[in-house]
Amino acid sequence: MSALCVTLVWIFVPVSTKQVDEEKAETSSQNKPSLFDYREILRLLRIPAVAELLGIKMFCSIAFFLLNSMMPIIQMEVFKMSPQEYGYFGTYLGIVYLMCFSCVSPLTKRLSDINVMRVSELFVTIGDFGLALSNNYWQAGLAFLPRCFGDGILATMINSGLSKGVSAQDTGGVMGLSLSAGHVPHMITPPIAAYLFETFGYRSIGIGCFAINSAMTVYLFRRKDAPST
Repeated sequence: MSALCVTLVWIFVPVSTKQVDEEKAETSSQNKPSLFDYREILRLLRIPAVAELLGIKMFCSIAFFLLNSMMPIIQMEVFKMSPQEYGYFGTYLGIVYLMCFSCVSPLTKRLSDINVMRVSELFVTIGDFGLALSNNYWQAGLAFLPRCFGDGILATMINSGLSKGVSAQDTGGVMGLSLSAGHVPHMITPPIAAYLFETFGYRSIGIGCFAINSAMTVYLFRRKDAPST
């Protein structure tokens, strides 16, 4: 499968998706920064709205990994799912995510960017509330519908905003920062999720995710427009 993916990327992904400024490209090639140049990172963060979009992604990732780090244990110990049922559930989530990504284009044509972000985060919040109330995997499957929808579309909107707002030379650096921002919470959420699960039960994880995403929903609704780079 890895070899197939590499082949598909090699054949179908274009060399460049942006117009490259030849003068800037030549200047940047002459002044190549080191691999871990903190000054380059600070320069990217000073680009308007980049820091804000990365902050939104990092904050939302806390709730995402808080639940996902414990979901296999919750599904098997609380919902009593067999390995076969767990596999089917994973397939179901993959199909849901695939369907959600197909909704991005119609939504962006009908709604402004900020409204798409608001709707997607609202769906995530509703999904978290449903998960906190779920007693079996059928209810959890229903709750994951809005959660997957919101997660997928919000992540797409953030990456799109980051990519559109920077030059071709900075796209790779910003996408790297985006990936890092999304995974920094992964270092701290597993022990927190384990503590909540052991001390207060699995519902506390759903309530925690609901509280985090509720705060982000309020923040987005208080904004007049989307973070613009």
